[in-house]
Amino acid sequence: MKTFEITTPSLKEAEAAFRGVIAGRQTGAMEHDEARDIVSAGNGVVRAVGQELKVRLAMPKIAAMEAKMIEAEDRQQIEKAD
Repeated sequence: MKTFEITTPSLKEAEAAFRGVIAGRQTGAMEHDEARDIVSAGNGVVRAVGQELKVRLAMPKIAAMEAKMIEAEDRQQIEKAD
């Protein structure tokens, strides 16, 4: 089985920051407050990418629903005109 690989540049950057925090805290090279700030910022990036992905995945479905609504509206206007 192929291992999962992150390809989104923003997520790669967040992953690198998280790994840096882990290494820094393990060696004692990073203070708790600095680590917390980096993890918090990384979490924000991950959430933003997740929201964008949800929107991109929903767009085709939304476009199809809008097309059906426009079609139904057009039909109703034609029926009223007759």
